[in-house]
Amino acid sequence: MVASVDRAVVGRPDDIIDGTRNDGAIDGDEGAPLMPSPRRNVRLDGNYVVRERNPNPSNPNAAVLVLFQLGQDSTSLRATSVLLAHLVKVPCFSTLRTTEQLGYLVSSGQYIANNVIYLSMSVQSNKYSPLHLQSRLDAFCDSFRVHLQTLSGDLFQQHQAAVVAQLMEAPKTYEEESARLWHEIAGETYEFDRREQVAAVVPTVTLADVVDVVDTKLAGVATRHRLCVQIFAPTDDMHMDGEEEGATVIVDRAEFKRHLGLFPARTRISAGAIPLAKL
Repeated sequence: MVASVDRAVVGRPDDIIDGTRNDGAIDGDEGAPLMPSPRRNVRLDGNYVVRERNPNPSNPNAAVLVLFQLGQDSTSLRATSVLLAHLVKVPCFSTLRTTEQLGYLVSSGQYIANNVIYLSMSVQSNKYSPLHLQSRLDAFCDSFRVHLQTLSGDLFQQHQAAVVAQLMEAPKTYEEESARLWHEIAGETYEFDRREQVAAVVPTVTLADVVDVVDTKLAGVATRHRLCVQIFAPTDDMHMDGEEEGATVIVDRAEFKRHLGLFPARTRISAGAIPLAKL
């Protein structure tokens, strides 16, 4: 993420897409629940923009973070999205960082929050406004589909094999192994073999599957569900309620959340119901 600009804003997109209040209630509900509700993300129904100013007056950087909402978490979507993220990573960096030289920090990857899967892309720059950065990200998404069409079957299979190898790679440290386990424990999902499950599905994902996600979820203006966080440099002109072609600028975050539906919460499993084979 673009932590060096504003970790509180760009590094924590969960605060924008999370539909639960701090007390655990769902925005729009009457009163707080007796027990905190599981966190649930808003179901985006179009293209949205959040605009913030870099709060550090001595930091000249602007940035943009784009979250493409792909859908509810599942093993099949995890497999498709992790393969998509692998395919996007090098072209995204080489196009935006090396060729166009938009900024020093360019990143992309799979992002999962509260039972919802996203593809994220971010750029930080001290030369260009976030509006320009976003326009170049949009152009990259359009060109990436053309790039996918040039992939041969053999090369696509090599990408699949590389993703499977990454998923099946053993933890290098005790800390990494512990983090994997505690992620499942904290979420009360206990799918300790989740990486193996996803790795088994990756070889079944076709290039057509990936192209369909790019067409409908990334490049398709009318069909994608996208959140853009634009961070303006201290010296940039910024209009909080300015128009954004094909998108809605969020002025009131609470109101934004109230009018949207929510994804289901993650299914939680009682520790006593876990098969011994998974322990």
